[in-house]
Amino acid sequence: VGDDVNTYVLERMVEGGRGSAAFLPPGADIEAEVASLAARISSPVLADLALRGRRVELYQTAPAPLHDLFAGQELVVVGRFRNERADWNVELRGTQGDRNRSFRAAPVTSSDAARNAFIPRLWAARRVAALTRTIRLEGSNPELVDEIRRLGLRFGILTEYTAYLVQEPEVLADAPMRDLRAPQAPAEQEGRMARERAALSQMYGEVSGKAAVDAANEAALASAPGASATKSVAGRIFVEREGVWHDLGTRGDVRQVRIKPFSDAYFALVRALPELAPWLSLGERVRVAGRAVTLEIDPAGIDRFSGSTVRRLVADFRP
Repeated sequence: VGDDVNTYVLERMVEGGRGSAAFLPPGADIEAEVASLAARISSPVLADLALRGRRVELYQTAPAPLHDLFAGQELVVVGRFRNERADWNVELRGTQGDRNRSFRAAPVTSSDAARNAFIPRLWAARRVAALTRTIRLEGSNPELVDEIRRLGLRFGILTEYTAYLVQEPEVLADAPMRDLRAPQAPAEQEGRMARERAALSQMYGEVSGKAAVDAANEAALASAPGASATKSVAGRIFVEREGVWHDLGTRGDVRQVRIKPFSDAYFALVRALPELAPWLSLGERVRVAGRAVTLEIDPAGIDRFSGSTVRRLVADFRP
């Protein structure tokens, strides 16, 4: 509780004991945390948990390693898979007292892409939490920082490596990450900033559904510099500058196309790219980043498109 805490020592203890830590601000009431802990540890269910793929390769799973499981506790594991073969499944192993237990589950597939669209973002939030924790415990390197930054911009997750973009000109989105953005060295992780970083990482590391990702992001946005001019919309972060809402994922190395709001071109584009609708609801001046094009809604923009132009924009915008 409070800022007089060494997050490095606590997280190393958590790692060694397969437990969890809570980082509370100064003056917080710890009774709820202690009561929750007491309730959990009084009814252990499985220890020494391990998840493995059978006839499939699992990778970038989180949490990793898995913590012990107690009665009434939910365990949500997210990850990626590849090289799957027929009849593949996953197996969860653990110990219950002196007995070994295992459970298998076959995949359930669904063609409802819209319903499942939150899952990649859920994975990204957990992945960011794991990577930021690795940096805090092992130290920073350019590869880890670059992956965190890329995931944050692609999936609209505010991290300590993207928060500065809220304040600074968008051209920095293309600039290399600077050393001053790196966290403290492991041995120096004390004080308010260390606690806030650990708490944010923990929040993202425990998300288990779409609402939880959004809530974690809103909490991160609320504490970020310039939060009053920042919004999280449909998996992306936008910051308002001089009357224009800028997608933080905007890059300077792709072509820019300006479209007049509520024109024939505007509605043709929305019909072809319906995913634009929630972002364009921000107002009449919005910049949205695509794979190879940035779309800018601007009163001075184009008011008509040919069919071939729309098709090209769709191809350039989508991943």
